[in-house]
Amino acid sequence: MTDTKIADEPFPGMPEPKPLWVVHVQGSDDLVPQPSRKDADLFKSLLDDLDAENADKPMHPKCAAVVIEWLGAPEEHAEALRREAQEG
Repeated sequence: MTDTKIADEPFPGMPEPKPLWVVHVQGSDDLVPQPSRKDADLFKSLLDDLDAENADKPMHPKCAAVVIEWLGAPEEHAEALRREAQEG
């Protein structure tokens, strides 16, 4: 039997994959995938503005959105982005 060393990186020399982003709307527990961190921050900012505009309206649900890294597979993120684009 030969000793097989497993490389520290799955593909040495390949760049690290970029993180994928999602906005977690905590009140409704929705995950809204975003194409970039910049888009995620912008979407969160829009939800924060909506909360501020409607703070004095008790019937308006609070969004409480946060930007988090997508923890699923990249293919799942791509599919969720496609669904969001079709629904929106």
